[in-house]
Parts: sequence; C-alpha cells; structure tokens
Amino acid sequence: MSLTILGNEIIVYTGSVFLAIGIFGNIGNIYIFSRLSTYRRTPCIFYYLIASMCNLHVMLFQLIPLIITSNYNFDLSRTSIVWCKMRTYFTTSITPISFTCVCLATIDQFFATSQNDRIRRFSHIKIAYRCVVITTIFWLIHGISGAVFYSNISGWCTSTNAIFNTYATIYVSVIVCLLPITVQSIFGWLVYRNLRQTIILAREQADRQATRMILMGVLLVLISISPYGAISIYLLTTANIQKDVNQLTKEYFAITIALLITYMYFIGSFYIFVFASPRFRQSVRRQIFWRFKSNNIRPT
Repeated sequence: MSLTILGNEIIVYTGSVFLAIGIFGNIGNIYIFSRLSTYRRTPCIFYYLIASMCNLHVMLFQLIPLIITSNYNFDLSRTSIVWCKMRTYFTTSITPISFTCVCLATIDQFFATSQNDRIRRFSHIKIAYRCVVITTIFWLIHGISGAVFYSNISGWCTSTNAIFNTYATIYVSVIVCLLPITVQSIFGWLVYRNLRQTIILAREQADRQATRMILMGVLLVLISISPYGAISIYLLTTANIQKDVNQLTKEYFAITIALLITYMYFIGSFYIFVFASPRFRQSVRRQIFWRFKSNNIRPT
C-alpha cells in the first residue's frame, strides 16, 4: 500500500471519528454556554462560545469535504470556482477567528486573576464583545485575499501568485501555529503565577479549576498545532529545493498526519472542560444528559 492511499484511508476513518466527536462537543459547548446566564456573563466563556461556533463551522465545511475527497476522490473545489473561493475564504477567515478567541480567553484569565485592580477591570464582558467584533471584522476582511487569488487552475483549486503563496505559508506558520502557541504558553504561565499569589480563600476552588482548564488548553494547542507548524516551516524553507516523487509522497503523508492532529484542537475544548471542571461536568449532566433522558421517558 502506497503512502498516498494509506494517508487517504487514515483521513477517512480517523476524520470520521473526529467529525462525530467534534460536532457533539462543539454543539455541547454552544448549548451550555449560551443557555446558562452565569456562563454568558463570563468574558472567558464568551470567547470560547465564539470559538466553538467557528470550530463547528470547520467541522462542517472543512473536515467533511476533506473526508469526501479522500474517500471518493471527488473535490468540488476542483470543478467549481465558486466553492474553490468560498472554501479558501472560510479557511482564511473563520479558522483564525477561533484561534484568536482562544488566545483572548487566556489573556482575559490573566486579567481576571491579577491582584492589580486596574488590570482586573480589563476582564469585562463589554470588552469581550468589542474584541470579538473587531476580531471578526478583521479576519473576515483578511479572508478576501484568499478568495481573490485562489481559482481553478488545471483542475486544482490553487493560487499562482508567488507573493501570495509565500505569504500564505508564513501566515500558516506564524498566525495559525506559532502565535497561538506563544500566547497560550506565556499567558497560561502568567495565570498560573497569579493564582499562586492569590490568597482569597473564597475563590480557591474556582481558581484551581481555571488553572487546570488553562494549562490543559495550552497542552492541547501544543500537541495539536505544533506538528503542522513544523511541517509548514519545513515546506517554506525547502520550497526552492528540487524534490523527487518519493520525497513529495513522504511530505504529503506527513502533511496528512499533521493536518489530522491539528483537528484535535477543533474538537478538544468540550472534553477538556468536562475533565477539568466539575462545574462544567455538572452542567453537561443537567442540561444535556438528564434533559435527554427526561424527554425519552416522558409519556405520550
């Protein structure tokens, strides 16, 4: 079995599992965060609510087409210029909104746990609203460039603009990979340091849960995004090197595995919250499982 066929089979089977887990998890986040007022008023949770909406979009409009292409060798973006441009636009706008919101959530936790009153004031739901609006507008405008330069060329949805292609590689390496890892790591450590210095006993339990969620979120980012970032940097530095078919096949397989690992980021937050926060677990039991059970046993 060639690496290309093996890579496609891994995408189909692993991707299908990720799809089911990701849709359930992100819908769970959206349902609980939007339904409970205590979560809606919390800036950090609001950021995760927006990120979950974006992650669900990634599941539906990026992962599903990837699975279909790998299983049936049918890619609508190769024949439809409209879908080619739409897919590129979604990838370069919706995906970075999710990454930015998660980074903003970690920064907000740094504000919220600070002992400085002035810094704590930055953790406010109105500020979160403004940040999300600015973030959304910025990345939606940014996505236009991809839709402009990508088109159907010789049966492929691609760009022939050398400058844009170089920018796209740098964008993936820095904005999608390096920046979230850096921000999460730095502010995750700062949150942990703030909590170590906190002496307010009434907040001790909540602080421990927040610490676990932040640190596990950082770990999720490191595990899921780092491999694809490393591959992107490698491709950027070896772009001008002549490669044979065997080398290109190995690179394609490595990209396939790294891409699937990246999807762990888009499916993981719900399960991290369930594991790290007893309060969130209780909300899941009450709002999803108990309600579902009650509906099933309700007499007709």
